[in-house]
Order: sequence, then C-alpha cells, then structure tokens
Amino acid sequence: MNIYIVVIYDISNNKKRNKLAKEMRGYGYRVQRSSFECNLDVNAFKRLKRALKKYEGEGDSIRIYRIIGNSNIIAYDSNKKMVENDDLYI
Repeated sequence: MNIYIVVIYDISNNKKRNKLAKEMRGYGYRVQRSSFECNLDVNAFKRLKRALKKYEGEGDSIRIYRIIGNSNIIAYDSNKKMVENDDLYI
C-alpha cells in the first residue's frame, strides 16, 4: 500500500532550504518552489519523516499532508512529472 502525501515547507536559510529541496527530489516531484508531491511505500514514508526532522529550526515550518480516500488531482500548470493517481483528491 502506498501513501500519497504533499510536503510543503518554509525555511528561511537558503543553504538549508536548498539541501531540503535536494533531499525531497529523492522522494517525489516538485510541484511548486516549496512543495512536493510524493507517492511512497510505508518504509519510504518513515524514512522521509526521519529525514525531515533534521531540518527543524526556529521560525521554520515543514508540513506533511497525507491525502486519504477517493481523490483526483486537478492541476492548472505544465508540470508533467506530477504524481498521477486516479484515486486521489486534493
């Protein structure tokens, strides 16, 4: 069973933010400057949560939104790498 998530972040330090974005590319697809869509198995989801902990900091924010249930992605952009799944709604 895969877990569909959206990760958004607001990191003030440029170096830290770029490092986080680089790490996130290993888990999903960037859909905006500070947001990624990921379709992960349970183990990858656990690894991602552990990895994101190291980016915690004063004034910084990282949020993981788990999308559950019958869903469908509607996107008005040119992002061809977006996670596709007919069973997801945002």
